Amino acid sequence: MAESTDPLLHLSPASNPDKNTTTIDEFIERCLGSFGWRQFLQCFLVALAQLFDSQQVFISIYADAEPPWHCIKYTTSCSSSSDICKIPKHEWSWDAENPKTIISEWSLQCASPFIKGLPAASFFMGWIIGGFTLATLADSSLGRKKLLLLSCLIMSVASLATIFSTNGIIFVAVSLHMHIYSSISLLHPTLLLVTESPKWLFDQGREEEAFAILKELAPGNDKSLSFYLLTVPDHKQNTSLNHNFFSSFNTLLKKKWARHRMFAVMMLAFGIGMVYFGVPLGVGNLGYNIYLNVLFNALLELPSYLVTFIIVDKWNKRSSIFWFSVLSGILSILCVYPSGNFPEEAKVGLELGSLFCGCIACNLTMIYTTELFPTSVRNSATSMMRQSFALSGVFSSALVSTGKTNSVLSYAVFGIMILFCSLFVFLLPEIRGAALLDSVHEEEESKENLCILFVIVLDLERLVISQTTLMAELKNPLLHQSPPANADSNLDENTTTIDELIEKCLGRFGWRQFLQCVLVSLAKLFDAQQVFISVYADAEPPWHCIDKSTGSVCNSSTDICKVPRHEWAWDDGSPKTIISEWSLQCASPFIKALPATSFFMGSLIGGFTLATLADSSLGRKKVLLLSCIIMSFASLATVFSTDVWIYSAFRFISGIGWSSIGTCVVVLSTEKVGKNWRGQAGSMSFLFFTLGYISLPGIAYMCRTSSWRSLYIYTSIPIILYCILVYFVVTESPKWLFIRGHVEEAFAVVKELTPENDTGLSSYLSSVPQPHKQDTNLNQNFYSSFNILLKRKWARNRMLAVMVLAFGIGMVYFGMPLAVGNLGYSIYLSVLFNALLELPSYLFTFIFLDIWNRRSSIFWFFILTGILSILCAYPGRDFSEGARIVLELGSYFWGCTACNLLLIYTTELFPTSIRNSATSMMRQALALSGIFSPALISAGKTNSFLSYGVFGIIVLLCSFFIFLLPETRGTAIADTVYEEEESIGSGDLVV
Repeated sequence: MAESTDPLLHLSPASNPDKNTTTIDEFIERCLGSFGWRQFLQCFLVALAQLFDSQQVFISIYADAEPPWHCIKYTTSCSSSSDICKIPKHEWSWDAENPKTIISEWSLQCASPFIKGLPAASFFMGWIIGGFTLATLADSSLGRKKLLLLSCLIMSVASLATIFSTNGIIFVAVSLHMHIYSSISLLHPTLLLVTESPKWLFDQGREEEAFAILKELAPGNDKSLSFYLLTVPDHKQNTSLNHNFFSSFNTLLKKKWARHRMFAVMMLAFGIGMVYFGVPLGVGNLGYNIYLNVLFNALLELPSYLVTFIIVDKWNKRSSIFWFSVLSGILSILCVYPSGNFPEEAKVGLELGSLFCGCIACNLTMIYTTELFPTSVRNSATSMMRQSFALSGVFSSALVSTGKTNSVLSYAVFGIMILFCSLFVFLLPEIRGAALLDSVHEEEESKENLCILFVIVLDLERLVISQTTLMAELKNPLLHQSPPANADSNLDENTTTIDELIEKCLGRFGWRQFLQCVLVSLAKLFDAQQVFISVYADAEPPWHCIDKSTGSVCNSSTDICKVPRHEWAWDDGSPKTIISEWSLQCASPFIKALPATSFFMGSLIGGFTLATLADSSLGRKKVLLLSCIIMSFASLATVFSTDVWIYSAFRFISGIGWSSIGTCVVVLSTEKVGKNWRGQAGSMSFLFFTLGYISLPGIAYMCRTSSWRSLYIYTSIPIILYCILVYFVVTESPKWLFIRGHVEEAFAVVKELTPENDTGLSSYLSSVPQPHKQDTNLNQNFYSSFNILLKRKWARNRMLAVMVLAFGIGMVYFGMPLAVGNLGYSIYLSVLFNALLELPSYLFTFIFLDIWNRRSSIFWFFILTGILSILCAYPGRDFSEGARIVLELGSYFWGCTACNLLLIYTTELFPTSIRNSATSMMRQALALSGIFSPALISAGKTNSFLSYGVFGIIVLLCSFFIFLLPETRGTAIADTVYEEEESIGSGDLVV
């Protein structure tokens, strides 16, 4: 009977289609494995986009270069070795009569490294944002071809628009006319000649279009094509993955193997990108002709491509990437020394060698990444790798500008980063010669098959027993029956808490939950601006001597307080900060630190008055709204201050509003998602905090010529608009509503956030019991949640340990950014470096959150932070200034990571009914450290150990309190105190 019903099994020697053509990859291998001229033409047209890609990446080498200049009046102050910024403008001139670059056109020769590196850094920042907004479309709705077309169109039009820039703020990347028109000319042949990826079409369920393209590309004499088409199985299991805009990213984050691979690949890409972008962008620092330097670097791409082409299928990819990265890093570090120890030509040779090895490593990593992930998520995974490349471009652009005076900050940092990141390649599997898989399901099946083979090799008998047991369980029909709706036993076992209801209904993190988390987390953007705004508003401006007579005591190294007022003046003339406006330059450290200290004092008071309302009467949403309103109006009122005392009072009120924003954001975000997305939802706020931190230097720079009042206006008005958006769009926490007895409102929020196609929602809602009366009554009193924290021994012990930890890490988290003025560098560039470090620390927390234990991770992050902070106290005497900056950035990076993880850890340590109050107490300890750190910073201007040394010692001492807390990774969050005490009694928490 089988033969009569399955005649296709005997039509061809290719016996079993299920055995031989189970994937589209194998089908393509059979039909298109010969690489005919049609495929060659397609690859050529697609690859042509890379030509314009490279032009736009490196165009800033010429457009942003500093042109040569010459003296027109030969005086003692003007010579070829003089600093151009110290020569009067009438004594020198550019070699070319008309401006040729943005430096000469907009007179940026004396601008800060931050401004000079801004166009290149902006390009890479746009790359990062575009990667998150556009890349997922290639795996979801648009596909590869349309996204390529859209990307080229955006890049070409934006490049064309840059020629109309009138200043450095508008300017991002200047494009040459010929390159612009060439880029636009690519669009027409791409639209008409290039076909879509058949693998993507097949994975999307569009088999007919995929087969049509395969027929178009297959050789004309292939007579077996029709038969092969019949043997390809249906792929409907994974087509649903791509309907959601962020589904491919969700898959990468939810699957442990994909998450591990993505993190390792991104670290590799970041390290290699530091060399790949940094070395070419830094050729102007070598002192040679930039046209010849860029030509040498470009020519190296050809042999690197040839080497990659030869070894890609002959050498293992892991070992190849590792050794090329190591060679690149060593040669980059050696570039620091040749000026004094080797001929000048050796520096160029080492630079070219480093770039050559870096190019090969980059090529191999790109190919390696496409082989590590299946078709359904390949484009998104590759995009995340390119995001890391872009992030390295942001850092390298700034380092290149800074490295003009100290090469350690460019070439040495590039080398150290690629050496460190190369080690992450050993977290990845070797896949040379392996077939490319189409779906996540196939990838996991292949991993399961490998595990089965491994078990067979180790113990065949154990495998047989386990398989027998598994088959017996699969044959048990009870395992596949839905529990009856009225079964009390099943109800108690499966849906006993609102947490489990959220896990069942909202465990997939749909776009509605994503939108809610984004809107809530947006408050952290304004949070960051108000915390660190005092870096600029309270800064001491530069000054200069105006009386240069013989008897004058004024010079650049004199204490300003010992110089008569008529002998000096502020550089900007009119007052720009509170120091210059109210003549506080000789005030005591207490007075100078009073505004920043008042802000954190207000935060301390506000934490006790506002935070408990989020657990009692108002709820999370209303407290977030109230806090933002207080902070915004207090910041706006600050502009009417007439002295430092009124100014400090308004900062105090602003701190009261700020106190509960971070707590409400994290708690409200995590209570709307399932436990698998709990950490990621909480971590989202860190990203917006970083964006707010990064935006502050830009806003401050735009306001540099106006009063500090403009800075407060520009940062407070958007908060008012945000409050309106929160009021109408953001929903309340369903967990808080349920605990407070508002069951119907809680279910309404769950229904609003649940995907429309979830048919089991009604049965889930009906199975949720009423909240325990013992705990709903606890919130009636204004300070009831604090009473619980103090009366329960387990809660009191946890709260004390968490507060000590928060106080310790807060000394670094607030102290380091507020102390950047003590480093002697531009405060705009220093703040930018610290702000950019928030991005990798957020990424680090986001990826390792569900991989590493909370306690051990926080402990070691504290130790690293403390040691690096203590070392910062000594480099002024024993090390170079560059080493001091690196140590400060390293300490701040690990401090940020520890702070992020501690905040999420705190939300997991306490049940829903008192979570907001407990988290607020942790933030109170952070605020308390903020009170002490400004005073230590002022004292540290003369003795760095009083700031950096004290910060490090406190962090080290506080780190040991982590061992008083239980481990919470992978445990369910309790809703009530009653449930938490039950879990403690049953030993569910690991102590």
